[in-house]
Amino acid sequence: SKLFFINKNIEVGPVKDKAFQDAVKIIEKLWAIIDTELTTNKYVTGDSLAMVDIMLSVYANWNNFFPFEIKIGNNVKRMI
Repeated sequence: SKLFFINKNIEVGPVKDKAFQDAVKIIEKLWAIIDTELTTNKYVTGDSLAMVDIMLSVYANWNNFFPFEIKIGNNVKRMI
């Protein structure tokens, strides 16, 4: 949601670019936490698919709406 807010509410320019960069760093840290959790679990909550896994699949596809890549780990890619 941070990226959509930035995209809609900040004018194109260096301030918007910086806001995107800062948001991407935070988002990548959050993805890293999930990736670590998926080291020992098939899904976020264990061996069974849950709503959180489905929502994370949706969030991962939000990458397509922005002109930069948000890095997600191999465990997240596997889960998706």
